[in-house]
Amino acid sequence: DAGGEDKWAGETATCGKWAGAVAERFEAHGIRCKTGFYREWRRLMWERASFDAVFNLIGAVRKEPTTLKDLALYYEEEESDMLWQVTRNLLGWVAV
Repeated sequence: DAGGEDKWAGETATCGKWAGAVAERFEAHGIRCKTGFYREWRRLMWERASFDAVFNLIGAVRKEPTTLKDLALYYEEEESDMLWQVTRNLLGWVAV
């Protein structure tokens, strides 16, 4: 990503008092899980929601059936432009 961190498919995140216990349970079943403070968790959730919205929207407007793999391989410019617009519009908004 832009911050130089690796991204993993299917990764989740947790925060709070029981973050360590929750992460251990996920990882015991093969699901990667980050732990951190609430602010970092909130950022990760906004990032995930934006990704899901953009990829599904771009896939939905295609005339031919399109998978997430196809989107990642062939529509990178559209995804990048739309994600940039979404993130620019989110700046300054209070997270729900």
